[in-house]
Amino acid sequence: MNTLTITIPARKVVVDVPYNMQLFVEIVQAIKNNKKINAIKLTRQATGYGLKEAKEYVEELEPKLEHGLMETIESDYPELFL
Repeated sequence: MNTLTITIPARKVVVDVPYNMQLFVEIVQAIKNNKKINAIKLTRQATGYGLKEAKEYVEELEPKLEHGLMETIESDYPELFL
């Protein structure tokens, strides 16, 4: 999987992102909306991961949302939110 790394400087949080940012945003939004199963499905679609790996990815991503991940994405990639 090709990845793009997003760093949140204030919190020193690093996230490996599937290179399709639009799908990543959908994954993050699904997590924020408590739609974990949908987030796992989208992760599998974006990464080619199996069920276990996709679930682990989503579970690792959840706490990072509390550290300003979505805000960083919104400021760095505003075109995804038009």
